[in-house]
Amino acid sequence: MAEKKGPKMINELILKRATGLGFSTIAEDLRIARNTVKARLKEVGAYEVDDAKKLFLSGASIQTKTAFTAPWSGKLNWECIIGSVEGGTPIKEYWEEHLESSADGDLRNVPYETFWREFRRRYPAIDVYYHKNHEPGQRSEIDFKGDTPGLGYIDKSTGEFIDCRLFGMVLCNSRMFSRTPRRTRNRLRGLLECAAAFATSAGSRTR
Repeated sequence: MAEKKGPKMINELILKRATGLGFSTIAEDLRIARNTVKARLKEVGAYEVDDAKKLFLSGASIQTKTAFTAPWSGKLNWECIIGSVEGGTPIKEYWEEHLESSADGDLRNVPYETFWREFRRRYPAIDVYYHKNHEPGQRSEIDFKGDTPGLGYIDKSTGEFIDCRLFGMVLCNSRMFSRTPRRTRNRLRGLLECAAAFATSAGSRTR
């Protein structure tokens, strides 16, 4: 039930609260945070069990008074964001440059997944792809993902632990390697390790 949102979820919260269930039990049943349960019930005046009963017995279908808006979202220029995305800027790249690197602590602490969900809530009809299409042989795109400690494997022949680094790649039927620097904290390191990763690839070329 974690995916349920809006009025339908509010009605379920009221029903469960009206039966006398506690906040923790409701949160566990609906797979949402306890604080979310309390906040939504307060919004509709069903925080106490008696109030929830009255609301439920009235037979009214509860509609949220106002759409929930994340507090940090008001600090962003969404017209600018949608303009950038429609102009070809990947959403994650926008997050990296304008939120992850922001001097504002509220924005800097917003996880990418949270920013993504808020974007999709505001612009559900926008086509956003996790991949890009290019003519075969034109280019490949590699994104450095990180080098989390412990990421690797053990060479059975030597017993040595081999450290690994994770890359995400869009391979468009091409053996060419294209790289574009981005203003992120891993820019230089990522580019150097990308180059090292492909230095021994047979037939690879740098454009």
